[in-house]
Amino acid sequence: PLMEKLRPVTKLPFDAHLMVEEPLDIIDNSVKAGANMVCVQAEACRHLQRTLAHIRSLGAQVGVALNPATPIEDIHYVLDDVDYILLMSVNPGFAGQKFIPSVLNKLYDLAELLRCEEREIEIHMDGNVVPDNIGELAEAGASTFVTGSGLFAFPSLKEGLETYRKAALAKLK
Repeated sequence: PLMEKLRPVTKLPFDAHLMVEEPLDIIDNSVKAGANMVCVQAEACRHLQRTLAHIRSLGAQVGVALNPATPIEDIHYVLDDVDYILLMSVNPGFAGQKFIPSVLNKLYDLAELLRCEEREIEIHMDGNVVPDNIGELAEAGASTFVTGSGLFAFPSLKEGLETYRKAALAKLK
C-alpha cells in the first residue's frame, strides 16, 4: 500500500525486495503497486528460474538475493535471468546487525565470476552498509547499496547521503 501511494508522486525507481517464503504470492501485486525492480531470496523459491521468469514477464527488472551463507553456485544457472544480484551481508530479519566479514570475499568472488563470464549484472549490497565499509564494497564490485538504518544516524538525510557518497567514491579514485 505504501508503494502504491508513493508511485504517483515520483518517477524514481522502486525496488521491492521480497524477503518472504512464497514470493510468487505477492510479486504481481508488487509490480501493480509500482515496483520497477523485484528481488527474491534464492533460498525462498521452490522453482527459482520460474519465479525470475515471471517477474520479467511483468516488465520489472529481476533481482535475486543471497543470504550470507548461501553459495554463489546456487544461482549460477539462473544468471541469464537476472539484472542484479543482492548480496546480504547480514542475516535477514532485523536492522542494526553487524556486517559479516566473509561476505566481502563473496563479493570479490561474485564480481570476478561476472567479469570472467562477461556478464553485465549489477551487484547490490544490503546489511550494515556504512561509510566505514561502503568504499571497500564499491572497490570490490558492488554498485548499489541499501543503507537502511545507518543513514538515519545523521542529522539530515542530505548530510547522510553526502557522507555515504564521498566514502564510496574515495576508494574508487
